[in-house]
Amino acid sequence: MQEPARPPPDEELLDPHSPEEDDDVALDGSPQVSAANAALLALARAARSFLIYDASNNAIRSFLEALREKMMAALALGPLALAIRPFEMVLHREVVYVERRRDRSLAFRLFRDGVRGLVIKPAIPWEELLKLLEILSIRYTGVRQQEDDVVTLLWKAGFDFIEIEAIEGFVPDEETTPESGEEGGHGAIGGGVSGSAEPGEGHARIELAEMPRDWDRPFPTIRRAPLPLAWSPPSEAELERIAHECSSQALPADALRLVSEMVRLATDPRDPTTWDEVKPLAEEVRDFFLADGQVGNLVALLDLLGAAGPELARIRASVVSEQALRRIIHRTSRGGQEVPEELRELVRRMGGDPVAVLVPILLQEESDAGRRHARQLLLPYVAERAKDVLARMREARADGIRELLRLLQEAAPETAIDAALEHCQHPDLDVVFECARVLERAPSNESNNSALIKLLSSPAEAVRVVAIAGLVARKEQRAAPSFVQRAEKPKAPLSESEAELLGAGLARISQRIALKTFERWVQSGALLDRVGFTTESQALHLRMAMAGLGQIPGETAELLLKAAIARTTDELRAFGRQTQVRRRRLFRET
Repeated sequence: MQEPARPPPDEELLDPHSPEEDDDVALDGSPQVSAANAALLALARAARSFLIYDASNNAIRSFLEALREKMMAALALGPLALAIRPFEMVLHREVVYVERRRDRSLAFRLFRDGVRGLVIKPAIPWEELLKLLEILSIRYTGVRQQEDDVVTLLWKAGFDFIEIEAIEGFVPDEETTPESGEEGGHGAIGGGVSGSAEPGEGHARIELAEMPRDWDRPFPTIRRAPLPLAWSPPSEAELERIAHECSSQALPADALRLVSEMVRLATDPRDPTTWDEVKPLAEEVRDFFLADGQVGNLVALLDLLGAAGPELARIRASVVSEQALRRIIHRTSRGGQEVPEELRELVRRMGGDPVAVLVPILLQEESDAGRRHARQLLLPYVAERAKDVLARMREARADGIRELLRLLQEAAPETAIDAALEHCQHPDLDVVFECARVLERAPSNESNNSALIKLLSSPAEAVRVVAIAGLVARKEQRAAPSFVQRAEKPKAPLSESEAELLGAGLARISQRIALKTFERWVQSGALLDRVGFTTESQALHLRMAMAGLGQIPGETAELLLKAAIARTTDELRAFGRQTQVRRRRLFRET
């Protein structure tokens, strides 16, 4: 006795529940719908298995066991009265089977041969179910075989527990060849038969349908003679509507509507549209909105892509990437001082870390307007991420340090002070000037005041002026000796305006040190007068003394001011007399 054929050693038995069949569409619904779907999937898989395995293969047995189990479970809930569509089977108006590929679709095999309804009754014996499986397996081998079509095979089988409804079948255009001898339909059921054909006892009942020959007659009577064709010009409103539909103004809305429809189709398991077909469209619409700076439409596109789930997550992320935001900010900054609200909304919806995206844009943007917009967009997020911004400053260039320092000063003042203390000795004088401005407005404490005192030795006058103003506002007495040293430092450039600030500031910080210093400078000037020589530095010292004496009350200051005026040139004497007038008004002295 010959042994049954065995599968090759490297061939694994195919489990009907294995992931190999995951591409079959499993549908959820009521218990009967889920059970019917499982039974039909098992029937289709078993029918296809005969194309792969020998009938004696153990894999066939596993498919048959799955078919019996699933079919009995489905029939326990009632008969399977299936309506057959080209790629679907419907039970009580619910789709219970869907397969769009013709070579795998059980529904397509039945529909092509003319089956429009299939009823499997609950009491069906296993032998009839096997016979049905045999018929379906034959038809899976292809339409060019010489066997009868499904309707004829079902009629010949003489089922007791299976009924069908059928019409004349058809052959797809691509399957019709001159050699086939088929011109539009199978010959199993003639096209001229109508009504219902009742086979003998023991045979399946086949219902046929055909339109009556005179269904389109008599021709309806036209009660009113048709009007002659005549040109009727469209109204202005219609022309305007048509022009709007064809104009570029309607294109963004049409693009969004198209993306929405494609996303809806891709999420429908009954539609063949795939995500790979949606992605190119979404990318093109994204690039269109980015190129035109249509921020509001970008927000709407984000919402649509968000509804698509992880399938379009990469495209959604690219809408608000660093490169895309840089282009948007650069474009929108030309339109005004304030950031558009839709751009703020776009940043809020971008997800991820907006600081990590916006800080590089701020550091690399070339236009002042673009940097201003980037700072405005960053402001809501900097307070909680101030330490991260401070860390980015250590790696930034000089212009980047200034931008981040301004940002911290507005959003996180305490961290801005730490940054100013850290960078106040930076080699770039513009950075030092920004640090000095921060420290000028910082609270008075030892570290802040000491940093300002060090800035008095800066080679930039603008930095020194800010430092003088900050120390005078604090009345930091430790700065008094530094004011004097600054004025008496040899070969140190000192303008007249800075000398006046130093003198007035010294008087406000420490009147004692100021009077002592001014008296020494005035007496030194008197000595030089006697020898007929006055240096440029001496003239600056006298100007500084006059400015300071104008801030000090009392007779001693008044006498020193008069002595200084008497020992100066005409130009400096005019400044001294103006100071004398202001001083008398200030202290109401005569």
